[in-house]
Amino acid sequence: MEKVLAVKQTTLSISLISIFTYLGIDAKVFGLYVLLLFIDFMTWVIKGTISKNLSSRRAVAGFFSKFTILLLILSIGVFGKINEYDMGNILSGTFFALSLAEMYSIVGNTYEIRTGKKVKEYDAVAIILSKMLGFIRGKIDKIEINVRKDGND
Repeated sequence: MEKVLAVKQTTLSISLISIFTYLGIDAKVFGLYVLLLFIDFMTWVIKGTISKNLSSRRAVAGFFSKFTILLLILSIGVFGKINEYDMGNILSGTFFALSLAEMYSIVGNTYEIRTGKKVKEYDAVAIILSKMLGFIRGKIDKIEINVRKDGND
């Protein structure tokens, strides 16, 4: 059983490394992001334990939220790569921005642990997602206008 688990973990690791290499994502930036995710989770657990507000439901929701963001970033990278765009800098920059958001959360958790005072949530990821939706919608609108224009000729 342990050997099967080790093979699965190795296969997953090799697959992720291959995807990140293919997409040109800076391994150091991604490594920083993963480390900050872990630290953020640990400070969240400590904060929740101290404030007696620890919920497994929130932890699972937070995990899946961050996992879907990772899938979204990889999807954008693959889409760009297929369309022959160099996505490495864009994706690395995105992971860097997400790292800053994790740092904000870590500092906020630490502040709440030290002072017991709540920190205003700042959802940088929601802002980024909103901007991405606006960008994609603008591109779709342009395509729709061009299709209508071509159909009327």
